[in-house]
Amino acid sequence: GMGPLVAEMQGNMDAIINGTAKPTKFWLYSGHDTGPIMPLLSAFHIHYDHWCPYASMIVVEMYTADTATGYAVRFVYNGESITLDGCGSELCDYADFRRLMQDIIPTRAECGFSS
Repeated sequence: GMGPLVAEMQGNMDAIINGTAKPTKFWLYSGHDTGPIMPLLSAFHIHYDHWCPYASMIVVEMYTADTATGYAVRFVYNGESITLDGCGSELCDYADFRRLMQDIIPTRAECGFSS
């Protein structure tokens, strides 16, 4: 699943907010249509009736914003900004986006580990 990738994204975004991030402003993950493009779209409940075209890309942008957390996230697929379920607009408050990520990241128990 997409849990490990989304967990890494969440960790990077949390570090930015907490001020513990390295001075990195750009993370690049590369893959194919079968992973991570289509599975990541599905994990965020973005469904199309066709397979993603060649050279597709997903961009997840984080902004400082006038929101409850002071940060917002924008999800862009092939140049089209997507309003995610649970977000009121294309710019999603980070707390709402984080809740979406938490639903994708498996818990230790779901992975078969004891607490």
